[in-house]
Amino acid sequence: MLVVFYTLPWLVLYCMYSVALLEYPYEWEPGEGSKILYALQILRGLPLYSSNQTFPMLGNCYPPLYPLVVAPLVAIGGPLLLWGRLVSILSIIGSIVLLACVAKRSTGSWFFSLIAGSCFVYAASISNWYSLARMDSLCCFLQILTAYIILKTNSRKGSFFAGLTAILAIYTKQTALLIVAPLACYYLFQKRWKHCLIYITTIAVTGAILYAGMQVITHGWFYRNLFSENVDRVFFLFRYTNFFGWIFRQYIPVCLVAVIGMIFLFRRQKNSIELWLFLGGLANALLIGANGSGMNYFFVFWAGVSLLFANGCYAISSWISYRFKISKDTGRILLITLMSVIQICWYYSLEDTLFYRHTLYDFIPTKRDLLNGQRLEKYIRSTPAPIFVDRFPSIAMRYDKNDYYVEPALIQELNRAGKWDATELVDMVRSKKFEAIFMFNKSLMPRPFKDAVKEYYKPVRTLSIGTFEIWRNRSMVVYRPQ
Repeated sequence: MLVVFYTLPWLVLYCMYSVALLEYPYEWEPGEGSKILYALQILRGLPLYSSNQTFPMLGNCYPPLYPLVVAPLVAIGGPLLLWGRLVSILSIIGSIVLLACVAKRSTGSWFFSLIAGSCFVYAASISNWYSLARMDSLCCFLQILTAYIILKTNSRKGSFFAGLTAILAIYTKQTALLIVAPLACYYLFQKRWKHCLIYITTIAVTGAILYAGMQVITHGWFYRNLFSENVDRVFFLFRYTNFFGWIFRQYIPVCLVAVIGMIFLFRRQKNSIELWLFLGGLANALLIGANGSGMNYFFVFWAGVSLLFANGCYAISSWISYRFKISKDTGRILLITLMSVIQICWYYSLEDTLFYRHTLYDFIPTKRDLLNGQRLEKYIRSTPAPIFVDRFPSIAMRYDKNDYYVEPALIQELNRAGKWDATELVDMVRSKKFEAIFMFNKSLMPRPFKDAVKEYYKPVRTLSIGTFEIWRNRSMVVYRPQ
């Protein structure tokens, strides 16, 4: 029962956070609304991939599986963030179950399986992304499912299905390729050549067929939006030291035990799915250097850490039992007691930093966040169309005022690379086409657009915005024609 008291608080906190997000009707992360807009595009028969030179400038640089999954829910219940978040939450629950099953096979005990599952949601700076209306959680689930199928099955049919789930992960988010590819090494090191060939061939053939189909359907825009327009990302070295440094500093006890688990697994098996999943997750996490990336790049990396942590706990518990000649249950009790004391001491030694908050409870939307969202909704509802919205399109969708939405993050990168022409948008501002322009206080829109807004429009109101990025002062500035 002691392991339940050790693991239950983190699982309960995640449930509390997820329920709070399901009840919160506004964006908690600026990019959430655009993912629901993609689903709405599908339902209306409008293209997901097209030129970013004309409206709607979706800036969609992701594959189509996530909006395809969300679209039926949007068709039933309307364009609400609730549906995207529900898909993400169910994906995370599935990931927790799969991680527990993988840990059970390597440790032989549900005791350590619970530890693996709870560790996955323990890191608040990562798990606060899990329930957002984004494709990352669904992609994470499909990648862990691929690893589980590879581990669980010894048949060629299993390798085929592993390849199918891998391609589904890639068509949810293309960076999944960095994770599903190393999983093939598990077959190679076991000298299961035919299984590896079936796995790789399934990914290659299915992926090629889907790619050709998407190219035909989108008239070539699929490749341009996902790849040729998405390679000009600016990388910064300081982002690696900052993000990896924050994670290690915040969760040193977990990371150190995970290192013990890594050594233990390598000495015992040499080739384990946990190690390959961790290495694939690490490769994906290295994309954090790109401007605009966030903690969502650490999902599979932390899943791998969680599995290694469970194995580290198993190794320490076994050593305690052997060294002091006590029963396994007593050794586990001593382990849990020791880990609890260490984590509590570490908990109180840390102060709030840029990303660190003690638990997910600190990320739950407040009444003030809800009131701020209601004020913004009231203002958008009362403003006659056409309006221009810089992100935060969920409210504009609700009142069918999203014709002039722009996804500024990708537009900023395209403009920096000389691949985006601001002329059309700037001309619309100069002609005062919009009744109002809603723009972030620190908007990512390119400079020519912002200069035109300042020249032909005037700020009339500043509305605060709730966000899970609680260290930032987010607000929406409303501009009216001069």
